[in-house]
Amino acid sequence: MKKKVKFLIIILIVILLIFILKSTYSKYVGEAEGDVKATIGQWIIKVNETDITVLPEIEGEEQVRSVQFQITKNDFIWKDDKNIYGSNLEKNKAAPGMNGEFYIKIDPVQTDTSFKYEIKLDIKSLKETNLKLEDVYLEEGKTLEYNVDEENSIVTITRIKPLMEIKEETKCIDNVTVKINWPFGNSDSPYDKINEMDTILGMNAFRENDLEIPVTVKAIQYTGE
Repeated sequence: MKKKVKFLIIILIVILLIFILKSTYSKYVGEAEGDVKATIGQWIIKVNETDITVLPEIEGEEQVRSVQFQITKNDFIWKDDKNIYGSNLEKNKAAPGMNGEFYIKIDPVQTDTSFKYEIKLDIKSLKETNLKLEDVYLEEGKTLEYNVDEENSIVTITRIKPLMEIKEETKCIDNVTVKINWPFGNSDSPYDKINEMDTILGMNAFRENDLEIPVTVKAIQYTGE
């Protein structure tokens, strides 16, 4: 009888120990998960109104998000900065001597950490025209880095978006401006007759399904290097 009692006591002790260990482990895991959630900053980033942080991560690159889209002729804003044509050209139509711009909007809608973004522009289609990349820049007070590969085909734009800017309402959004130029041919004066090559290439540049610039934007949380 005493052996049975001892056996039952041992069983109860084992059960009690298992319960205590399970409870302690659950509490530890819960606290650990809470710490991780508190440490990882929230980030919601939109590129031209598309939330890229809800898209799948890039395989093999943790916490890297990306989006791809096309810039077409309809995305360009054409400007006659030198007033060459005056009222003789329809608004937002392109002609030699004018500049065209398109924009990529980087909007950290709700972001608690600095982040780094990279934009790649495939400008091979410009080679089939006489359009030239002129500049890539941000609004006043902000800087970015960009380079063009040796084949003049890929433009890589990079920037670290600091948390200080993200929290400042007037600097929160980055509007990346890509500027191209339609130069005159061999003409010494904008008022001279444009050569035949300009005309042919210009017509080719603005047919339907013509000027397409594939864009890839990647973003990753930045904690310093």
